[in-house]
Amino acid sequence: MAKLIFFSPYPNETNMQDGFFVRVKNIDNVFLQEQRIYLYVSLRRNLRFKKTEENNKLTIVEANAFFHYFKILSILNCANIYYVQSLYNYFWTFLFPMKKNKKIVWDVHGAVSEELAFDGRKTFACWADKIESSLANRATVIVSVTNAIYNHLSKKYPKLSKNNIIYPIINNSFFIAVPKARINALRTELGIMPDNVVFIYSGSLIKWQRFDDILNIIKYLNNPVYRFIILTGQVEDALQKIKDNHLENKNIVVKTVKPDELAVYYSLAHYGFILRDNHILNQVAAPTKLLEYLYYGIIPIVDYEKIGDFYDLGYQYIDSDAISDNIPICRSEKNANIIKSFFLISREEDFRKMVLNEIKI
Repeated sequence: MAKLIFFSPYPNETNMQDGFFVRVKNIDNVFLQEQRIYLYVSLRRNLRFKKTEENNKLTIVEANAFFHYFKILSILNCANIYYVQSLYNYFWTFLFPMKKNKKIVWDVHGAVSEELAFDGRKTFACWADKIESSLANRATVIVSVTNAIYNHLSKKYPKLSKNNIIYPIINNSFFIAVPKARINALRTELGIMPDNVVFIYSGSLIKWQRFDDILNIIKYLNNPVYRFIILTGQVEDALQKIKDNHLENKNIVVKTVKPDELAVYYSLAHYGFILRDNHILNQVAAPTKLLEYLYYGIIPIVDYEKIGDFYDLGYQYIDSDAISDNIPICRSEKNANIIKSFFLISREEDFRKMVLNEIKI
């Protein structure tokens, strides 16, 4: 009998550029010793039932909520622990009857219903609220990426489980020391000199990440020693936006790189853009990008500083309004130490024992 069902697609080389799958892979590494099924249920996709057994510990299932109803029900009945990787991946599984003796671990990445409402998807926001309320009442263990998100949920749902475990999104395979030779090779490739101040943006062009505002800041900077690196999966769109804003002469490099190549780029940078609005979504967030910036001593450029738990931890940042042509070369040892302290509460074996102990199996 499978012990664990994860409600999520399984991470692979294609989707690992998404911060969500960094989290999924991080958690999967914790439970490699357990029999586990990854169940991805869609309402419109997965018209053909697909079941792949990767090894004697891992099974990956893709199914459609309508066409494969009974197969899904059979899978749900064969496990005694459900691990909900984000509310989004529980949307349609929620439709299936589940026995009350099943243990539920709810991994909370953010404020999903508020996010949907923010995007104007009111119907889905109401549906998410219904599911969230159900999970708040049934979950045996809450795994939170920040204290802020757990505090937010506990105010909404007084019956929320007190078995809360804080486990930040830490990709242990990502946070590595980069050889100086590799850094110097990239510096030469990009034409970056020792006196250059390097700004970086790593992420998508999705509206709430405010890429247009980042370009607007760059537009008014004229220091010839400034260099800008844009790392995104949407290279053509980024280049078009740069052209539309007449920024071709601003020493901007735009590239797509694999996750394991990000570290060397971060090792070159001094400042990193992470613009966010003053909204509950950002107050409870733990952006993978921000953790990565901090680990490499990059100083975030923000216009809303109280992102997740980092403000309370005292991270070093610079306000976007303070960006001028007089920004010095600077990196932050304090920021790096904050993330190193996260490793102390993110050891995989300790986390595994905590979860299994809480659900008492």
